[in-house]
Amino acid sequence: MTRRVPRSMEEHSPQRLAALVRRIDRLAGDGDEWERRPVTRPLAYLAPTRHCKGVVYTTKFAPVMDALTADGSSRLAIFGRYGLFDRAYAGCVAHVAKRAGRVVCFLGDLDPLDLTVFLTLREALASEKVAVRYCGVGDRWLEMCATVGRSSDGPAEIRMPLSDFEASHMRVLDTSGVDWDGVVGDQAMRLLRAGYKIELEGAVNSEIYGDGLRNSAIQLIRRLGNRR
Repeated sequence: MTRRVPRSMEEHSPQRLAALVRRIDRLAGDGDEWERRPVTRPLAYLAPTRHCKGVVYTTKFAPVMDALTADGSSRLAIFGRYGLFDRAYAGCVAHVAKRAGRVVCFLGDLDPLDLTVFLTLREALASEKVAVRYCGVGDRWLEMCATVGRSSDGPAEIRMPLSDFEASHMRVLDTSGVDWDGVVGDQAMRLLRAGYKIELEGAVNSEIYGDGLRNSAIQLIRRLGNRR
């Protein structure tokens, strides 16, 4: 079945996004993976050592940096920060993306929190005239992992159950008007709707996926980050 997507949500409406965040606020309790108040937290940044071939924004800076760089050398600009995107950093991320002539590639956990982070990043950078594309964890990333992986178990090897709050959070996102199947992919969304998530630490694990993961991931980011 094809879902009807309200244009206002797909066009980065700040009002609709703020209302969505308030709905999730009301669901969250102490200890749930959510922050009711804006948190002042620094933005990590790894500059490319040569001409920039891609711009990545991730919620898990350390594991992604380790997975995508070799001895600290990279042709990617990598930003990292946990939690909902802080609009104070929009100009900084946009400046790097515009100079590189690239779209920002989002790389986060396949879970309700990071899907919401993606929305906040996309909305903030839209005001800077910079596009954001969802890179993972989603269908494209899982297909890449299956190609380079050493195990035939696929997502079952690294999936984790959603908490009760995360399941409720996911139901709110599923009624938000966003075409999640189109953004993330059918396979990944089936996993989430079945009550499971995949964290980046598992999806970039070199012990599972071997040395081929780095080159395949960089190629995927370069392809998705192309403005055309």
